[in-house]
Amino acid sequence: LSILILLGLLVPLWILLRRDFIKGLCYGVFLCVSMPTYLRIPLPGGLPQLTIYRLILISALFFWFRYRDPAQRFSKAPLFGVFCFWAIANLLSLFFTTGDFVVSLKRYLDFVVEAAVFFLLLVTSLRTRDDALRVLRAACLGVAFVAALAFIEKYTRFNPVNYLLSNAGADSGEEYHAGFGDVSATYQHRILLGTGMVMGFPLVFALMLAAQRRLARIRLLWLFLALMLAGCYFANSRGPWLAAVLA
Repeated sequence: LSILILLGLLVPLWILLRRDFIKGLCYGVFLCVSMPTYLRIPLPGGLPQLTIYRLILISALFFWFRYRDPAQRFSKAPLFGVFCFWAIANLLSLFFTTGDFVVSLKRYLDFVVEAAVFFLLLVTSLRTRDDALRVLRAACLGVAFVAALAFIEKYTRFNPVNYLLSNAGADSGEEYHAGFGDVSATYQHRILLGTGMVMGFPLVFALMLAAQRRLARIRLLWLFLALMLAGCYFANSRGPWLAAVLA
């Protein structure tokens, strides 16, 4: 079932990337923000799992080499030095870990390499302000979609991830906890849900500033903000809620 769902999501991605790279990138950002990490193809042994995020990254990289401006390089991207420092610091932590090295390596690839490469790919692909706004809208829509699922889960106790996916391919310590009294939507647990909702606030505010008094769009953004605030509250996590208050 996971493979069928993945194909149903990735085939449109490949078509969009081929026809309009930025539109495909927007769709990929929406999926990365909203889809659960357990949407994956398990590989045998200690090989890293083919999560939806890795498949999106591989697809985007393939088309990026065809789309990119030869003058644009990763080394010229914003925050390139910061990401390099972050990668090296986590690499040292990986080598000196006292835990399972294979699990730590998978998390390093997931947490550091994938995030850094996708960010650098993203910023080297945006050529105009309109391109940047399109990607921003996709990310905001993804967070709003998760917030809507959290709202539904809060009042119906229905979470589609519980019925469509399993954690059979998860690494140790990555069990899925939804359905045990916590609202988590498509995220792994309630703390991540609250964090994701808080990260959506600046996206909404940025789009409000760019709306240029378009009343219908501003009303929709206020609805998104209300859903994110509700999702943060439903997550019942002190850290994200404190960050929301400070924001």
